[in-house]
Amino acid sequence: MDKVEKILEVPSCYINRELANLLAERIHAIAEEQANADYQQALRQMAPRLGMTADEAIDRYMANADLRRLAAPRRDRIVFISPHGNVEYSGRDVLYEEIPMDPSQVIVDVPGISGKYMNMYLTTDLMQVFPLHRANKILIQGADRDWVDGLYQELKTALATSKKVARDFVYRWLRPLAFVGFVLLSALELKLFQYLRPGFTVQTPLNGISLLAVFILLAINFYVVLLAGGRAIRYLYPYFELQDRLSEKRKDLRKLWIATVGVLYGGGVWALFTMLWG
Repeated sequence: MDKVEKILEVPSCYINRELANLLAERIHAIAEEQANADYQQALRQMAPRLGMTADEAIDRYMANADLRRLAAPRRDRIVFISPHGNVEYSGRDVLYEEIPMDPSQVIVDVPGISGKYMNMYLTTDLMQVFPLHRANKILIQGADRDWVDGLYQELKTALATSKKVARDFVYRWLRPLAFVGFVLLSALELKLFQYLRPGFTVQTPLNGISLLAVFILLAINFYVVLLAGGRAIRYLYPYFELQDRLSEKRKDLRKLWIATVGVLYGGGVWALFTMLWG
């Protein structure tokens, strides 16, 4: 069977209940269609033992939801990874309230009939997966090109309206922004050191201990900006955020983070400017 495949790159986004419901409806439709097809096949196989023809068994038992759940359970699987506990839901719809707080990873796997298949992978784990805008994606497959194109465009439009523009920009350009932060932090520290030792410049000769101290300080700056900073961004501003599923503690710490980054970049720009043109 020939298949059409499209991969949708998921931007940094805020998934509200409306978007979550849309995704749930599409998952439900694919999974139910597959389960009904499996159930029809199971009834055809059971018909001789029931003393019926295949059509008679289908006409009589197709509407029996309890029997269908036993004979042909749905094949969809949804996994939520969270610091508060991991959960997996298989073969049923997931209530929004069942989603754990602060999810860091979401995996959706939904096979359907006629080669239909949807897989969604969302992650906020910046320290393990980089860049995130390439890792977060939705895979759509099917033998029906119109179905694949239609679902792709529908989800693309919905995600575009939920995109967090500033956050997406930061995640896409995180490396150069981190490098700028590293330079500005180093410039700010140098400027502060000049207040402690007037007359010290970048051209002042350094002895062995002073040179070692500089390298240690640069290593600390590397850790603060790239490692600690990366973890802080992942914690406070996750790549994807679900409505009412981010803990209040994280939201409260955002003001402190904004102030810290403002001081770092603002102070670093001032220090660099005064050193170069002061």
